[in-house]
Amino acid sequence: MTVEKGFLHLVAVGKDISLRCSCRVRNEKEGSIAIPPRKLSDIIRLLPEADISFSTTGESRLDIRHEKAHFRITGLPREQFTEPNIL
Repeated sequence: MTVEKGFLHLVAVGKDISLRCSCRVRNEKEGSIAIPPRKLSDIIRLLPEADISFSTTGESRLDIRHEKAHFRITGLPREQFTEPNIL
């Protein structure tokens, strides 16, 4: 997960498939973090439609805030992972 120049970039890599997507966001700060994609997907899928806020605490913690919930995911610094070649 990377935020830069007003875009959120998500890259997920599995054994048989890789995915990359981007969307425009309102951001105050740029940065990157590597998090378990399944955990993020499970959280987002359960939330009702409303604004979601992401913020990092240090190099390895992602806070997800929603009007009805707050989650904290432990990840790893982005630099520990190489980005896959996706066509």
